[in-house]
Amino acid sequence: MEDVFHTLPAMKVPDAMNRLDQIENRNVQALGGLHGDRGNLRFYRENNGQNAFKIEWGVAKEQGFMNPDCILISGHEKGVEWKPFLDAGLVPLAHSHPFHRDRITSSRALADRGVLWDDINGASPNQNLTARLKVFPSAGDFAFCAAQGLATHIVKTPYCVVKELHPKIVWIVNPDVAHFAAALRLHFRIFDVVELNRGHYRGQLEAMCGNQIFWHKRDVHAYGGGGGGLTF
Repeated sequence: MEDVFHTLPAMKVPDAMNRLDQIENRNVQALGGLHGDRGNLRFYRENNGQNAFKIEWGVAKEQGFMNPDCILISGHEKGVEWKPFLDAGLVPLAHSHPFHRDRITSSRALADRGVLWDDINGASPNQNLTARLKVFPSAGDFAFCAAQGLATHIVKTPYCVVKELHPKIVWIVNPDVAHFAAALRLHFRIFDVVELNRGHYRGQLEAMCGNQIFWHKRDVHAYGGGGGGLTF
């Protein structure tokens, strides 16, 4: 399949997840050592990997093994086509979000280089819903977890987490702001998602940078699936 990439010997979970991290860190070395469609690999490596950073990538693992093999799946700007891998009995472990500024109407860049974390996580009275849609997982991600009965699913994002101690605040910053390019990336863990009624989902969500959980929301609601946002 043109969108499937693997290694010899096969990738295990830590290596596959590290490759997603490297993609979000805009490191073309993430594609090193992969086997798959040569034309696609050549395309993704062009322009120092810029083509690879503009699409979503997924990781699927074997089911029912203590130390499962994994594959890396290339998607498109809007998502990963999971169905063939679900049909093959694989488990969707994680996916990454893209970053690009190609078109004004679909740019993944945050305005003014970044946004306050409290302005998108429900804490402050005036929420920046446009930024929340770009940064957070989608309602479709929650619907997907419920439909597939996933205990947990990881969403890696390209955005940088910048913490200030005085005052104690957190910023979410575009990855192409040179001053913060080395900062840890934001990623989410979705878990315990259930469908309360038709098209209405509830689950838990953790926000992490590195191995540190810095935000946890127990009752996150999603409606209708698709590219819509979350409410909390």
